[in-house]
Amino acid sequence: MIFETRIVQDRRDELVIFFSGWGMDRAATKLIDFGDRDVAQCYDYRELSWPGDIRSYATRYSKIHLVAWSMGVAFAARMCEELTDLFALKLAAGGSIPGIDDAYGIQVDAYQATIDGMTEKGRSRFHRRITEDRQLQATLDDTNGRSLEDVQEELVAIRDHLAAQPQAESFFDVALIGGRDRIFPPENLQNYWQGRANIHFADDMPHMPLASKISIGELIGNYG
Repeated sequence: MIFETRIVQDRRDELVIFFSGWGMDRAATKLIDFGDRDVAQCYDYRELSWPGDIRSYATRYSKIHLVAWSMGVAFAARMCEELTDLFALKLAAGGSIPGIDDAYGIQVDAYQATIDGMTEKGRSRFHRRITEDRQLQATLDDTNGRSLEDVQEELVAIRDHLAAQPQAESFFDVALIGGRDRIFPPENLQNYWQGRANIHFADDMPHMPLASKISIGELIGNYG
């Protein structure tokens, strides 16, 4: 797993640790509004390990929040289970802890079809589906620096990691669900999060919590 901190000239008071979705790199954070906070991003789940002492951030920030999106939700819950006291707020967006599940996540057959048919055109179509915007699709196509081989390997690794690792039954405080999500069926996410987290439903949000549709920073302020 790759863990990157976005450095700013004047250090902010709060930090977001952001678990991104499959196939992403640092470009994804530019499309999401985290508010006036530093962001440390996790992505590429082929290998799972923390680079260094995450708790050391507690001495540098007044608050640390965990935000996970898409498949990042499943991995944040597994990798941060022993760090839950570190976070002022834990927010899941467009994903579930099972990740791949016919009732509570992406359907098993749909995920396998993605593995079997992943090409450059297929990745571009995925960018269109998660944004529902041709301009943002092109932005992701042009700025994502990861190779097709990388993201193909990651698809398989995600499936295998989730099958092998136990899942936390309850972890997140808030679950953000997009009414226009074409990756994780909204009804599956509602079924999963009912009774497990406070649900915030955004009717007009696609799979990706785009800044043009919703402010993650405002949600952190409201719930955190």
